[in-house]
Amino acid sequence: MVMEKIGKLAQPAPLKGNEDGNLPMNDVTHKKPEVHQTLKSGQNLKRKPKKRKQKEVVARKLVAKNCSPPVSSIKRSRLSLTDFDDKISRASSLERINWTHILSIVIPDNGTGITYDGLFKKCLDEFVSCIEVKDPYIINEQQIKQFFAFCAVAVRLAPNLKKIVLYTLPNNETTPMYRTQMLNFWKERLNKRNINLEIVYKKFHDREITFDNGWIVTIGRGLDIFKKGEKNETHHADLLCHETRFDYFKRDC
Repeated sequence: MVMEKIGKLAQPAPLKGNEDGNLPMNDVTHKKPEVHQTLKSGQNLKRKPKKRKQKEVVARKLVAKNCSPPVSSIKRSRLSLTDFDDKISRASSLERINWTHILSIVIPDNGTGITYDGLFKKCLDEFVSCIEVKDPYIINEQQIKQFFAFCAVAVRLAPNLKKIVLYTLPNNETTPMYRTQMLNFWKERLNKRNINLEIVYKKFHDREITFDNGWIVTIGRGLDIFKKGEKNETHHADLLCHETRFDYFKRDC
């Protein structure tokens, strides 16, 4: 008797069908496809290679080649924009591979006897027709005056000069109101000498002057090297200087 009861308990309960003889929809046989589908979808949960890493690699390769990276690679890169700008700045120095360093001039703090003539005479000749000046801080009155003092030297020593391009920071809420007026005033003065002054406003850090006869001069603190004094600022040799450094390169053809 006991064995018969155990046998009955071990037997599965018979499946009950509907009146038409079909099994109910919630039967286990109808759940098999669902289980299969769950397993199949679970296979898609495997992590795929992140596109972010791939774009970082592409961006770094472009930096190594001194190319501009795609915008998407910058936005989605783990590198911050500041870090990326630093890498671009370092990559841009690859252009200097074709530069030959000629000499360096180090000006000590409070040094005297320095003039734009002496600093740039070697770079200015009859073969110069265009000069590019990259100096972000041509903003206040003294900086503007010193920039145009350099322009006056360039006009005098480069008889075939036709164009000067100034790259400098754009105006903001702290920019003096007279900045634009002064730049336009000197632009008209140069125009009377048949020299076109083009002003390009952009954000950058490196400061250098490029002459189209092959000379490039990197200027540590820009053209604003003279301290403001009581004497006439046109006599630069009498003025005290800020500490700075000038490096002279010649581009290899």
